[in-house]
Amino acid sequence: MRTLILQILKETTREQEVFDDFVLSLETYANGIGYGGVKKIVLDYNEVMDVIECNIFFDKNLAIKKGLAFNKIRNHVIYDFGQKLAYFPYKFHLYEHYE
Repeated sequence: MRTLILQILKETTREQEVFDDFVLSLETYANGIGYGGVKKIVLDYNEVMDVIECNIFFDKNLAIKKGLAFNKIRNHVIYDFGQKLAYFPYKFHLYEHYE
């Protein structure tokens, strides 16, 4: 019984490490795309909701400078990034922030 429990714990730990590596790789990829007007993209797994939260940090100064024209940039980033995430079998929640 003890060996079975240890085996399950090892497998679960390994699965968690693989998932964490996936999220980190996806975050690195997202930041490497180089969207204009985006400072950074941070991904975090929310265990309660069972989703990956995508926090997109837009450049606040650029948004102020562009005014309503920034909506086109913002919409393009959200649409394009959402299309890229659609290939993965996980739920994603996108949140936008300005800094």
